[in-house]
Amino acid sequence: MLLLQGHTNFIHDLAYSSDGRFLASASADHSVRVWNLNGELIQTMELGSAWSSAVAFSNDGKRLLVGGYDGRATLLALKGDQSLKSLDISDGAISTVAFSLDDQWIALGAYRGGLKLIQLDGRKTRTLKLLDTERDIFTARFHPAEPLLALGGYFNSVYQVEMRSWGPGEIEKLTGTGCRGCRDLAFSPEGQLLALALPGGAELWNIEQRQRLSLFDSHDRPVSAVAFTSDGQTLLTGSWDGTVRVWDVESGNERAAYDWEVGSIYTLAIAPDDMTAAVGGARNDVVIQDLTDEVLA
Repeated sequence: MLLLQGHTNFIHDLAYSSDGRFLASASADHSVRVWNLNGELIQTMELGSAWSSAVAFSNDGKRLLVGGYDGRATLLALKGDQSLKSLDISDGAISTVAFSLDDQWIALGAYRGGLKLIQLDGRKTRTLKLLDTERDIFTARFHPAEPLLALGGYFNSVYQVEMRSWGPGEIEKLTGTGCRGCRDLAFSPEGQLLALALPGGAELWNIEQRQRLSLFDSHDRPVSAVAFTSDGQTLLTGSWDGTVRVWDVESGNERAAYDWEVGSIYTLAIAPDDMTAAVGGARNDVVIQDLTDEVLA
């Protein structure tokens, strides 16, 4: 286990780069920190008076997208500590950020501020307010293979948006009702399954059939984070109860439960090579745990 210390307030979000070389942590201490595989701090970005609430790497590994509670999103170049673009376009505190597979679109979700999509075209941007709602958006994720965006929040269903070259299509329901309070969601690597972090447990959906396959309900408090391993066979869930649980996707059986001592868990990320998982939460530290055969057994 590796302990990353330095943040002075709770951890909002974590993200690995696509090559697994870097881990970014967003904290309520108003900063984003980038760490290498040895747990060494290599870059820090301060957001002034705003909490740092969301972070995502571009798929080409060259940029970092940071969202803050002041409604601003910043594109940061990983080399040279250069701010590429500041996007003050949210009507509320940003809750989630994401890059599309081709890095041409970014999604910004906000607490009571709806969802905005920004098309990146060189130095130009095109901003579309896709969803105008007074209800919180907690999470937005792009499909790993198809031009599709899924989003969840404080509404009854999880929704999908088909992305087209000229912009997004209509918003459609991706799941049935009963998914209010979806704090996180994750597509399986091939994109056939969708895991949801919900107050009553984690749910696994077949998105083509619009069918719920499994309910993982061993946590004592709401599930706040979900992540698949790269082979799609294992799902990790994190909860406000402070535990990480390991599930077999095919059978729906729980394999193991762990307390990695970060307090209530708010965020969870698995490295692309499945060798490590990072968790953060109510305590100020980030924990990186080796995903050995024993952990995943």
